[in-house]
Amino acid sequence: MFNYGNEVGAIRVQGGIVTNNTILGGSTGIVLGSGLILYNIIQATQYGILLGIKMDYPHYCCILGNFLAENCVGIEISSPICSHITNNQ
Repeated sequence: MFNYGNEVGAIRVQGGIVTNNTILGGSTGIVLGSGLILYNIIQATQYGILLGIKMDYPHYCCILGNFLAENCVGIEISSPICSHITNNQ
């Protein structure tokens, strides 16, 4: 996905797996309520990954092996959430 505009997120997910995508430009790369984010490239966005948007209770999220570059914010956790974040660049 390239320069997709100012939408809330190029990919919005409430449970599931987001893997092997390339997101370049735009407002937010991935907005996640719960699920897995694996091996994605997210570059030149305002927010690379936003976790827990509008969540009233904790969910499990795993963010593993992603490449985040030239984003204003790489990963933002905006509500209580049980997360596993490892091996990202």
